[in-house]
Amino acid sequence: MATNNPYTSYVPYQVVETDQTNIRAILLRYARNWPWFLVSVAFALGAAYVYLLYQQPIYRVQASLLIKDEKKGVDTGELMKQLDIFGQQKLVDNEIEILKSYTLMNKIVGDLNLDVKYFEPSNFGKREVYGNVPIKMIVEQPKPELYKEKLEISFRKTTRYV
Repeated sequence: MATNNPYTSYVPYQVVETDQTNIRAILLRYARNWPWFLVSVAFALGAAYVYLLYQQPIYRVQASLLIKDEKKGVDTGELMKQLDIFGQQKLVDNEIEILKSYTLMNKIVGDLNLDVKYFEPSNFGKREVYGNVPIKMIVEQPKPELYKEKLEISFRKTTRYV
């Protein structure tokens, strides 16, 4: 007695052969063009070198601070206060506010002369120079009116400035 149950019927299994990829043939196809690969890599490296040669340098600065607590000894009454996480956070927050203070930032800008920019001509326009400058501009009493206009000094002779 044969049943026509689709779950028990037998479906013949058929194996389909696929083309095996021949790695050697693929490599030979690309190996014929190896001079073009070499030229394109050399061109890309040359372009990267020229780009980095004329690109304005960008600096990243990272610093770590060690914040010391003035208290040296620990007594039992202070032990619970020192375990207070928020108390230590207040100390760190205070130090961060000191670092963000206007007077400290103003002193840094003044000491490093960051309010004056120096440029030198290059093949692709003007390039900003820092540190190695032929002259140094010192502003005695900075006023906002001084920064509205650009002052340009150009060298005409080696001994005279205009």
